[in-house]
Amino acid sequence: YIIENKQTDNTTTEKKNEAWINIAKEYNENRIIIRTERSLRSCWDNIKRDTRKYCAAFKRECYKTAQEIMGDTATNGLNNPFDSDSIDNEKENIGSVIEIEEDDDNNNDSAEVFTYLLKNKEIVDWKSWDRNKLKLQISPPLKRNIQLTTSTNVKCTKRKYEDQTLDEAKTALADVLKTNIEEKQNYEIELLKAKLEKEKLKIDLLKVTIEKEKLIKDKIEEQNNMTFTL
Repeated sequence: YIIENKQTDNTTTEKKNEAWINIAKEYNENRIIIRTERSLRSCWDNIKRDTRKYCAAFKRECYKTAQEIMGDTATNGLNNPFDSDSIDNEKENIGSVIEIEEDDDNNNDSAEVFTYLLKNKEIVDWKSWDRNKLKLQISPPLKRNIQLTTSTNVKCTKRKYEDQTLDEAKTALADVLKTNIEEKQNYEIELLKAKLEKEKLKIDLLKVTIEKEKLIKDKIEEQNNMTFTL
């Protein structure tokens, strides 16, 4: 039976009405209390409304208790050097600059370093120029300490760690969504069970009232028969 459809044309409306009529017939086949198609439809609408309310309340509680995944800006904040939060960082930077300047003052003079290198023949004195000096090897202070680094390996490992953290975040999000769906389904099942129990209690109550009325009628008939015999 089609009972839920977003379309509102005449054909769809007739199909939905026929479906509810058939549902009402099947429901009232072995029932003492006859319920109309309108009452069954209102009961269905009430169940949908209660389910929507529960889902909205559950979503609000999830945001209250921070069960969703939080980003870096929510935990660490924004890095803004122009507000009051960056004062401590500026003090630390000023302290580090002062320490560096003090270390520079303790170093030897550049002239002393230059004379030392000339004495040890680690550099060439270019005041007296000679063409043959151009054929000499590069002095040790001018040599670069080239260290071979495997940048591809670094990029691969970095990408590997990023992919790993992304996969962990995805699995955590999937687990949260799975638990939310399971809790929602369990709540809907419990809600439907409560509705069924309520309907069963109503039916039992009506049965008891019918039996009481029947007993009262039987007693009245017996009393009438007694009066007629007298």
